[in-house]
Amino acid sequence: MTTHHSVKEAAAYLRLSPQTLNNWRVKGCGPAFNKFGRRVVYDEADLLAWKAETRRNNTQQKTSP
Repeated sequence: MTTHHSVKEAAAYLRLSPQTLNNWRVKGCGPAFNKFGRRVVYDEADLLAWKAETRRNNTQQKTSP
């Protein structure tokens, strides 16, 4: 079963502010999310995948956002 996180929970998991996730969602960057009506949720698997995609070995490497 998939674990869903609210914006606040996902932000805490990633050690970001909820506003950062909100801004990234508007810009189309950041982790994938689902929207059910007005409710935005993040699957834990998507948070882990996004975290892995942004991993880098030095400061020269470019990542999103």
